Amino acid sequence: MIKIGLVDDHSAIRMGVKQLLEKESNLKVVLEANDGVDFFKQLRFRGDIPQVIVMDVIMPNMNGMTLIDLIREHFPSIKVIVFSFLSDENTIRHMIHKGARAFLTKGSNTNLLLEAINEVATSGKYFGDTVRQDFFERPPINYKLGFHGTSHLTENEIAFIKYAATGLTYKEIAARIGKTEKAIENYRDNLFKKLKISNRSTLIVYGFLTGLLDTVNLTFID
Repeated sequence: MIKIGLVDDHSAIRMGVKQLLEKESNLKVVLEANDGVDFFKQLRFRGDIPQVIVMDVIMPNMNGMTLIDLIREHFPSIKVIVFSFLSDENTIRHMIHKGARAFLTKGSNTNLLLEAINEVATSGKYFGDTVRQDFFERPPINYKLGFHGTSHLTENEIAFIKYAATGLTYKEIAARIGKTEKAIENYRDNLFKKLKISNRSTLIVYGFLTGLLDTVNLTFID
């Protein structure tokens, strides 16, 4: 029997995944949590420690990037599978480098999640369609210079990143910052050029990696 923990702030997704897993005779969900903080609270009151965690990356209170570091430090025997709407290579590489044993997008066929859980529990890792062997062998790509700090960003660019994570439109962000919509678009374009990225979702990941973002609820709008 493989004991599984689910960590995702979307209750409907957790419920759907739980129903899928509990149809399998060899899988048992022993823990459900909204985010990383809730995960550790749950562990304090439960005797069953999951063998495999299926978790999201972007969550309030404690995101998946912080959670996986703490799991490796305090519960190194737990194997982590990332299950996220994010699918860019940089995020996948970062999570694999941090210790994730598999990375699946939430748009994947549900059978792949079952396959990944069984494969990770038995052999330790799962490749699937989004992960290549070299992801486990090399650290994240270094050409995304912005992922090594924020000192090269302006105050307005940092403000834009924080507002971009809230789901506001560019017009609404312009009103909050007190700039024109054209200026906001220029901040976006400059950030994409500096960080060598091409979409708002990856910009938000950058915000978490650098500590600019923490406890916000996110809605992606490209």
